[in-house]
Amino acid sequence: MPWWMRWRSHGLGKITVDETVSPPRVDLNSGAQVFVGNQPATVSYGGRAGGAPGNDRIDFVIPDGVSGCYMSLWVKVGGSNFATIPVTSADQTVCADPALGISGTDLQPNASGSLNAGVLDLTGIAGDQGDGQFNQFDLDTLVSSPNLAVGPSIGSCVVYDVHGTQPTLPPPLALDAGPQLNVSSARGKMTLALSSKGQV
Repeated sequence: MPWWMRWRSHGLGKITVDETVSPPRVDLNSGAQVFVGNQPATVSYGGRAGGAPGNDRIDFVIPDGVSGCYMSLWVKVGGSNFATIPVTSADQTVCADPALGISGTDLQPNASGSLNAGVLDLTGIAGDQGDGQFNQFDLDTLVSSPNLAVGPSIGSCVVYDVHGTQPTLPPPLALDAGPQLNVSSARGKMTLALSSKGQV
C-alpha cells in the first residue's frame, strides 16, 4: 500500500513576502515530479513548508511494489535532485534488501549504537580477483555514506552530480579483518591478503 513521504527542499520558486518571516503554507503548483525506484510517484503538494522560512516541501505517495534500503529518489523541478531513501512496508520498521544481501536484522545497530559491516567483492571476469572492506558505522556515518553493498537497490539507479572537487564523506571506523581472508567455492580457493586495516 502506498504511504506518504515528505521531501524538504529549497527552491520551488521565489517568494514575494519578507523572507525573514515564516511564509504561509501554500501549494505553488510548481509541476514537481518525483520518481522512486524509477517509478513515478503521485505528488499531492509542492509548496511552502510553513514553519522556518526558506523551506519548501513536496508530499508524494511511494508507488506500490517499491521496497529496498537504497531506492533511488529523483525529484525534478526545473533542475533535478538525486538521492536514495529506504522504503519498506507499513508493517515493518527496518528496511531490507535481500538481493543485496541486507536483511532488516543486519541493519539493527549493536549495543553501542553502531553497525559492523563487511562487504566482499569477488569477480571472475579477467581472472579471479577479490577485495573486501570491514567497517564500523555510527548512525550519522551510516546515513551519510553510500550503500554498504556499493550499489543501489535492484531496479534503482544512482546519479552523482559533482562540480569541482570530489565530495568527501565521514570515514567509517576500519575493523581488523585479520592478516588474510580465505575464500573457497566449487571453483576453487582464493587468499586475499590484508592491504590496510579494514581492507583485503
